[in-house]
Amino acid sequence: MKYAVVPVKSLNLGKQRLSPLLSCKQRAGLSLAMASDVLLVLRDSGRFDQIFVCTGDPSLGALAQRYSAELVLDKDIGATDLNTAIDGIGKRLGGGEHILLTAHSDLPLLQTDDIHQVLAQLENCDVVIAPDRHNSGSNILARQLQQPLTAMFGENSLQHHQQQALRAGLRFARCQTDGAQWDIDKPDDLHAALARFGHNAFGPNTREFLHHANLIHYTDTSLGAEPQAGAATHVFA
Repeated sequence: MKYAVVPVKSLNLGKQRLSPLLSCKQRAGLSLAMASDVLLVLRDSGRFDQIFVCTGDPSLGALAQRYSAELVLDKDIGATDLNTAIDGIGKRLGGGEHILLTAHSDLPLLQTDDIHQVLAQLENCDVVIAPDRHNSGSNILARQLQQPLTAMFGENSLQHHQQQALRAGLRFARCQTDGAQWDIDKPDDLHAALARFGHNAFGPNTREFLHHANLIHYTDTSLGAEPQAGAATHVFA
């Protein structure tokens, strides 16, 4: 069976590094919008028998329900941080011929094709990671659950996961996809993603948030290039 898990921080605690751009309420709104888009992609991929939302925030039950996911509270699996939460989900599922895909909740450019690519590569591997655009983080981690691997998310997690997999003799691969590369942690991340892809490449919930937060305007000026008539531009206060 195939499972997916999306770890989500309590909304009032997430995305602190976006504080130069967004208020606390706006950061919570963006976090919710991006998590919604990731869950939408996972559900619409049609590849998973069950999707989990793992969090310490019980108020996210409505989010999980909206996307046919199961809410798993950190306290119920003995989780104290992201890594123990992911390991706790794995232990709950047990061994056997199961697949667990972990996707971060801040990937607003994620598409169903990104998920298909990762799972296709996993057919011939034990561990597949879709890295961030800096090739240091693990934005998606997919693994065969019967193989031993401890979650090592955090700084340089790509290297740590790869080294652990190779030491254990596991078949490891990277899967580079545009949609999985772009996690939004800082104002520069949002700025660069909008400048490169445009707001229409974002998931519908994040796109709506950006409009309501006045981060996208229809104006006569743009970031760098002159827009075509009626084109959306991205304005950062």
